[in-house]
Parts: sequence; structure tokens; C-alpha cells
Amino acid sequence: HLQYFGVQNNLDMSETAGSLLATSDVLQNIHNLSSDQLNIGNETQIDALQVGLKVGKNFLFAGNSTNIGIDFTLDNDLVSFIKNGMANGNGELDLNYSGNFDALGIRFQMINSTYFGLQRLLFKEKLRVGASYHLNNYIAGASLAANTFSLTSTENPTTGMNSLVLDYDFNLATAGVFIAGAPLDSLNQLSPDAMLPVSILNSGDISGLINYATSGNQSNGTFGFGLTFSPIKQIDLQLSMSGLGASDLTFTSDLGKSIAGSASVDGFSYSSASGDTLASGVSSTIADYT
Repeated sequence: HLQYFGVQNNLDMSETAGSLLATSDVLQNIHNLSSDQLNIGNETQIDALQVGLKVGKNFLFAGNSTNIGIDFTLDNDLVSFIKNGMANGNGELDLNYSGNFDALGIRFQMINSTYFGLQRLLFKEKLRVGASYHLNNYIAGASLAANTFSLTSTENPTTGMNSLVLDYDFNLATAGVFIAGAPLDSLNQLSPDAMLPVSILNSGDISGLINYATSGNQSNGTFGFGLTFSPIKQIDLQLSMSGLGASDLTFTSDLGKSIAGSASVDGFSYSSASGDTLASGVSSTIADYT
């Protein structure tokens, strides 16, 4: 038996699909939820290689798999702002706006497991007994949480225009994700070039990439046991246990950063010149504040 590749995926949400897809307007459906945030979790297991060999009444097997988990917390106030801007759900605009989006967050982890085991047939092949050993490695993990993420609009009595202020303060903790010593003090530095696996891939070091994906800074070993009894062909009785002898694989960051800043726009005006287009005018105005 030889299997090269297989994928299993599991998606969890804090709300039902019926609530999120009640109408074709998904943003409005999220806005209408009774909770202040929406949690979405996705777990993907990738079986890179599975090998099995039958020797007499024994079946030997081995394989390697990677589990990737991502949890995302979406602030429902942010969804409302994306859909309605500074207007409320009824479309009423209030330029003295205050939006607080600090429930936003994302978490990620990747764990690799190499396993091997033995299954034996007994009692005229009516009973199958098996045992396995798993070596689990914590490859990478990350957590990005918002302490402050807000947008405020207030009227400036001096200019008669509104002042927009965006404040953000995120805590970033990672393990095995970014290159050691990478400068990550602002949002624009969170680029793929600063990520360790991307750097290894760009260098063409395939063996280094395989080593990265199969070894980590933490590991544990677990045992599994199972049996299947088939008194007749139509009935299978099964018992299995896994994770025996496990110790915790905990997230321990090798990089921690506070990414904070503030940006403000205190109103603007624009006068067109001959030959200007709307696009050039908007581009010029935006360039003044970026």
C-alpha cells in the first residue's frame, strides 16, 4: 500500500451557516448577528506520505502528516464599517463617528507528525490488533491580537472640516515564522520576504525547507492502540485509543513585537487645474497623506 498525498479539512464557526447565509448579503448578515464578534477556525491535515507493507499476518505501516490550524476573530463593528462606512444600519450618516475594532485577532499553528506502527491478525483473521508511535513536532505558530484598533472622526471647529484619526496597537508573537532579527515595528514590514519559509524557498534550499517542515523547537512522542473484532462478516467491533503518554506542545514565542501607530487626516480641499481628471485629482490628494 502506498499513498502519496491526501488532505482532510475541518471548518468551525461560532455561528451557524444559516445565520451567515440567511440572505445573499453576507456582510449584512454578519452585521445582524447578536454577538459582537465572529470566530472562524479551520484545521487542515495534509498526509504527505503513507506506506503499508503486509508480511504474513502482520501489517507494517508508516507515514508523515502535517496539521495546520488557523483561528480568526472578526470584529462585527469592523464588518459594519466596511459595509456602511460612517452610516448606521438605516443609512443615516454621522460624521462624528467612533469605531472600535479591537476584537480583531488571528492565530496560527503548524504541527508535523511522523508515525509508524504494526497491526497483526489473530484468531483466523477475526481479530486485528495494532499499535503505533507518533513523533510530533511543533513547527511554527503565531498570534496577532489587537489592543487598540479604532477610527474616530470629529469636527474641527477651526477648519470646519472633520478630523480622522486611526489608532492601532497590535501584539504579535511568533515561533518559527519570521527570520531572526527581522525588523517588524510597523505594519508595512509584515511582508512575505521577512518570513522564514519564504526565505528558505527563495534561496532554493529544498532540503532546508523539508527540514523546516518536519522538525520544530518542541516535540513529544505519543502511542496509539486499536483493535477490531469481526465475529461475522456483517459486524465489526472496534476499540481505539490515541495520544497515550502525550505531553503538551505549547506555543512559546521566539519573537514578540508591539506594532503600534497613529495616522490622522485633518480634512482637505482640492482645486482642479486645466487638463486634470478626477483620477489624477484623487491620486494627488491621497499622495499628500501617505
